[in-house]
Amino acid sequence: MDKKIVVIGGGPTGLGACTRLQQLGHKNWLLIEKNDYTGGLATSFSDPRGFWWDIGGHVTFSHYKYFNDLIDQGVIAYAKKHHAILEENDKDLELEKLWCTHKRESWARFDPDSYLPYPFQNNFFYSKNTQVIKDCFDGLLEIFSQRENAQSNKINNFEDLIYKKFGKGLAKHFMIPYNLKVWGYPAKDMNHTWIGERVAMVDVQKIIGEYIQKNEPKDSASMNWGPNNTFSYPKYGGIGAIWKGVGYLLNKDNLKGSLLLSKWHQYHHILDMKKYYLDPNSLMLNLWVRFFECTLQLFFAHQPLLLFRRSMCDSCLLLDNPTLLNYKES
Repeated sequence: MDKKIVVIGGGPTGLGACTRLQQLGHKNWLLIEKNDYTGGLATSFSDPRGFWWDIGGHVTFSHYKYFNDLIDQGVIAYAKKHHAILEENDKDLELEKLWCTHKRESWARFDPDSYLPYPFQNNFFYSKNTQVIKDCFDGLLEIFSQRENAQSNKINNFEDLIYKKFGKGLAKHFMIPYNLKVWGYPAKDMNHTWIGERVAMVDVQKIIGEYIQKNEPKDSASMNWGPNNTFSYPKYGGIGAIWKGVGYLLNKDNLKGSLLLSKWHQYHHILDMKKYYLDPNSLMLNLWVRFFECTLQLFFAHQPLLLFRRSMCDSCLLLDNPTLLNYKES
């Protein structure tokens, strides 16, 4: 290998690095990716019914024109590559037709029989549990009464921020358990400077006003909170179409993929689910495959996992969709 710059992994970060290298005119670089598609975990697969399953994140949003322009180019590149699957009206590759724009509608299942509008901390009063409502209001009124206290504005970590800016009730019933589930890490061991627009802060007076007005949950004034209250999603190929498309924009001479492809072929017939007489169209089987591969990821090295995952996915989901992979069953 005579390349001066080597990027390992063709996920969004690796693709971003390679895109910038290419834009700056560098030619002595190489992207190494174990799969025969780019995107890493930010990818999507189609089932036999044509439904797309996103493996990683499924909402992409940004305030940065440079980033937005790149994902637009990625969507167009994907559409060009898979032009045959496009609806007739979309074959002119007009960008607006290749994106679907949605208004976010998110709900938190809090009580066994009710859903609360997102974000929870601005809509807790829709709960059917009166004790929860009381606890949350008590906590909010306490922090509101201490808002001029310099100590209340001194934040040491994420847990500290939760208690001082959301109150004990919201901390107990939602913010602490929810963030432990999301991050898998105690809030007291996390910095708080990252939150930016990712965590909705509370306005006590506004919440009290909304509680008094008490609209229907679907009409909550805070339902449109956040930078992703409106978001776009590729019309074709799932969220993975973005990153596969960005990969198509890179110089092919600088890509080295499918490093384990030969070994995958070697083990393919051993691991092929069809050999065990399981219906590849079974939704339950597909769900168990996803659950099992995620469990394996906790215990096994990447190579055995890759062999298992690729074989299982191809057998259950992908062989009927040749537009996704270059692989043809031997």
